[in-house]
Amino acid sequence: SYVNQPIVDILQIPFLSLTIILAVAYTAVIFARRIFRQNKLNWFTANICLTSACFCLSMLTRNAQHLLHSSSLFSCRIQGFLIYMSVCQLMYSHCVAAVCRLLAIVYANKHLFRSSGFALS
Repeated sequence: SYVNQPIVDILQIPFLSLTIILAVAYTAVIFARRIFRQNKLNWFTANICLTSACFCLSMLTRNAQHLLHSSSLFSCRIQGFLIYMSVCQLMYSHCVAAVCRLLAIVYANKHLFRSSGFALS
């Protein structure tokens, strides 16, 4: 049976780890470089990177628990909730970033869409 074979979990670990490393590194670059901090749309990218890292971290803990056949402090429902919430946050972050970029392009001449208040709201 394919259910008991951990090959998928083993294959996911390097990809999830690489995603966490790259997301945190790119977020650090955004925070470190002043020119990237000035671009308001990069804050959305940092949000997406951090949300992706949280999702990958929750998936890594689930995969490690599955591979080690161990129980955790977190019940299955709590782990499912954390994974579900991080996926919802990730989709929401992508939607908000896309809408803000669309408005910034379509209404580039309007002062409202270039302001910091619009990007933060």
